Amino acid sequence: MTNARFGLCPSLLLLAIACVTPSAASADDKASYDALVREGLQLSESGNWAEAYASFKRANEVRPGPRPLRGMAIVLFELRRYTEAIDCAERALAGVDAERPLSPAMRAELSSLRDKALTYVVRARLSVEPEDALVHVDGTPRTERELRLDEGDYTVEVSREGYVARTLTLRARIGQTPELTIKLDPVRAASPSGSSAPVYAIAPASEPSHLASWTLIGVGGAALVAGTITGIAASSTFSDLDEQCPGPSCTPELRDDTDTGRTLETLTNVLLISGGTFIVAGIVTRFVLERQETPEAVALSFAPSCGPTGCGIAVRGRL
Repeated sequence: MTNARFGLCPSLLLLAIACVTPSAASADDKASYDALVREGLQLSESGNWAEAYASFKRANEVRPGPRPLRGMAIVLFELRRYTEAIDCAERALAGVDAERPLSPAMRAELSSLRDKALTYVVRARLSVEPEDALVHVDGTPRTERELRLDEGDYTVEVSREGYVARTLTLRARIGQTPELTIKLDPVRAASPSGSSAPVYAIAPASEPSHLASWTLIGVGGAALVAGTITGIAASSTFSDLDEQCPGPSCTPELRDDTDTGRTLETLTNVLLISGGTFIVAGIVTRFVLERQETPEAVALSFAPSCGPTGCGIAVRGRL
């Protein structure tokens, strides 16, 4: 997007020759103001727009009035900062300065500059719910719901106490009128029924942990694996003894092997029974947690049990 220089030199020369000191202003302020205006003019003539803007801005801080605002508007237009140029132009046109008023030619030129700048800005419409939510555009608070923006991308943040804040990107493009609808969701809260106490956001309750049940099942599985290994070793030992002891008894030399086989057999039974007990305990614990029962509502006991027909696991209690 291009634009020609907006009659800058004649306009700013008019600004320069109108530096009249008000009676209430000090001599130092006058000297500083005049120096800043001259500096702004020189920088503008050499095309140093950013530096010229800084000089006119400082001049307006020393002696606020429509004339330095007019200089700022012209320079901002050249910098293509159109929304700021429009703001300065409107403030200059609305300003009143009995000793340094804008001439009719200055006012006409400034009005033309404002109208031309308006063709380079984008009008965006915001719809916010709740209506009193705070709106920030690129970190700057905005109270209006119809925005004038230079072309570009903007970050829009909407927030309000008691609601979840939202952040969106607004793409402003010349020739378009973007509309952005932002609805905030209330923060989840809880308060006693019928109470007028303030509402505070609370975190949702955590799910019951199944760590204990999986630990029991894991230990039980490991015990079953170990019992299987010792069982295979016991079976192998007894097979070797059967081959070496064809009779009802073995020689004294093989007594150690016999003791080893019996030890492995006993260890196998203990591991298998314990493993099964832990696995059943883990399954039952998981079932109880899923039902979200309290500990007092559950009474269970596990114990190995052996009878004439073999060994097993006894589970007693209630769910």
